[in-house]
Amino acid sequence: MQSLDGSDRSKVIVDRVAARFDAAGNGENGYLSRVSIAAADAHALSAPLVTKLVAAGKASLGKPDRDFEDSENARVLAHAMGQVPAADRPSVYRLITLIANDVTAMAGSNAEMYATLARRPCIPRSGWTFFHQADLHEPLAE
Repeated sequence: MQSLDGSDRSKVIVDRVAARFDAAGNGENGYLSRVSIAAADAHALSAPLVTKLVAAGKASLGKPDRDFEDSENARVLAHAMGQVPAADRPSVYRLITLIANDVTAMAGSNAEMYATLARRPCIPRSGWTFFHQADLHEPLAE
C-alpha cells in the first residue's frame, strides 16, 4: 500500500480492489476499510468511490441505530475528507459526530477520526462543530 499515490493508476487499482470485495459479496469489510483508509491518505480514491462512500454515509444518517459498517465508513470518510466535495462535508461531519456519540468517548476510532480531521489543513474549520449527545435530539441543519 505504500505505492499508492494520487495518480489515476492508483485510483484504478483501488477501484479494482473495491470491486473485487463487492463481487465477493463482501463490500463492507474491515480489510477493505484498511485499504480504503490507506488509499484516502494517499488521495487515491476515485471520485465515484468517494461518491459511493458519501452516499452510504448519508444513508446511515437516517438509521435509528448504526452498525459496524457505518462506523467503518465514517473512519474512511474522515481520512478522505480532503477528497469529499465541500457540499457533502456537513453530512460527513454529522455522521462522524453520530458515530462518535455511539461509542465511549475514549474509543480509539474516535481518536483516529478526530486526529485525522485535525491534520487536514485544507479543510476550513468553519462549520466544524462536534456535538454532544444531548444536542442530537434536535434535527441538525445541513
